[in-house]
Formats: sequence, structure tokens, C-alpha cells
Amino acid sequence: MNYKRYFIPNSMVFITIVTYNRKDFLLDYIDLIKRSFKYTKTKISFNIEAIVILKNHIHFILQPENINDYPNIVKYFKTYFSRNINIDNSDLTEGKKYKKEKGVWQSRYWAHIILDEND
Repeated sequence: MNYKRYFIPNSMVFITIVTYNRKDFLLDYIDLIKRSFKYTKTKISFNIEAIVILKNHIHFILQPENINDYPNIVKYFKTYFSRNINIDNSDLTEGKKYKKEKGVWQSRYWAHIILDEND
């Protein structure tokens, strides 16, 4: 499948990130989520306008200083979180093991550029 990301300057982006196999563990790691965003802010300038953390996914609205940076914001966040969590990953597929993935997040994420107040 070919995913198309949009980049409209000065826009906010609504992002959803989901755990691998929708495992329910995020609420146990609120402090790590906060640290992961703080770390990401040391790499890229952005503001989080809103965030909702559920058991197996996160929704957030962010406004990056440079709209082209939002994929890297997600990448830094997911990478820092994954490197600093210790969870059971016995259900990983051989493909994920080969790619040295840890089984924390789904590979993709959903992003929507907010165009106006109705959005």
C-alpha cells in the first residue's frame, strides 16, 4: 500500500499511534511517554496542543515548527519509547525479528493535517 503524507506549512497535525497487536500497556508507562516527548523536543521543535493516551494507542495534535518534521517527531518518539521499555515480545513475527523490531508499535501511524476549525 502506498501511503501519502501531506505537508501544509503552519498546520497542526492529528496523529494516532497504535501498539503492536493492540497490546494494552500504555497507561502503565505514562512517565516514559512524557520522557519520550521531552527527548523528541531536544531533537525537533514542536508543541503538543492536545493528547489522549489510551491502553493501546495515543492520539495527539501537534504543531511542528517545520511541518516537514512531523514524521521525524513520530520516529524519535517511537524509537525512544521502544528503547526504554521492557515488555514481552514473544509474539513477534519472524519478519519483525529480522528487522530487529521490539514489538512495541505498529509500523505505520495515522496522520491528518488539520485544515480549519471544522477539522
